[in-house]
Amino acid sequence: MDTNIQAIASALPLIQAEFDKRDAMEAGLNQQLSSLASRRSFFDLQQCPLFTADKKIPFQWIQPGNSGNTGGSAPLPHGTSSMTLQPDGSCIVKVNPVKLPGGQSDNFLFYMVLPFPHSKPNNFGFDCSQFNCVTEADWANCQQLEFWDELIDGGFQYTMNWAVNPVQGLQYFDRSKPNGGAWIPYMPLGKPILADLGKPTNWSFTASIDRNNHTVLYETLTCGPTQYDVEKTCNAVPKTGNQFSTSFQMDGKALAPAYSSVLDGWNVWYE
Repeated sequence: MDTNIQAIASALPLIQAEFDKRDAMEAGLNQQLSSLASRRSFFDLQQCPLFTADKKIPFQWIQPGNSGNTGGSAPLPHGTSSMTLQPDGSCIVKVNPVKLPGGQSDNFLFYMVLPFPHSKPNNFGFDCSQFNCVTEADWANCQQLEFWDELIDGGFQYTMNWAVNPVQGLQYFDRSKPNGGAWIPYMPLGKPILADLGKPTNWSFTASIDRNNHTVLYETLTCGPTQYDVEKTCNAVPKTGNQFSTSFQMDGKALAPAYSSVLDGWNVWYE
């Protein structure tokens, strides 16, 4: 009898450990399910049509004109562009910049208003299976590619914007810098991170906002097979209105050669 009691007593810690492990797994699963339940996602936005009139209607791509060198619209001559949906569901975007004086570039912003998140989310994300130039020749004609999410809410503008420059590499945007904001080179090793966007390239990023301190935290960025833990904070800027949007931009070179990019699996989420 004593032997049996001793065996049971010695087994109790192992049994309790199994129960603890099960409880931890259940708690983790419940947390994941709760996160999924609160997340709202928008998939394959590259398949939405391009419109000429900006009526702030969700799921319409808008190309408002030359976005200039500092963000926003610019009263400059502007070339033409097109978005052509492919049989596989991807989209080919072609831009035909015009030559401008003083080495200015003809930049093409494409943006889309999405349903406004009245739930006051703080976490945002973007991923796409492909955003790059169609060929190496197109990449040689490209000045810069950009992609971002942006929230205007509570009197502030929270911009979560990444760019890829053939020379300066990966950059993130700080809206609070003078003259509408500035690109900040992301150089965790002290030198530019270059990407060959003449080849198929997938992207994703996560970011969060602090509604009390009015800041944006760039959390992670994935470029191809590599994920970067960014952890860079920028200030939001005052702005009235309520809008949530996703965007991409194709910048033209001063010599204004035409080039094309491909978009596929363009997905946006918040929670």
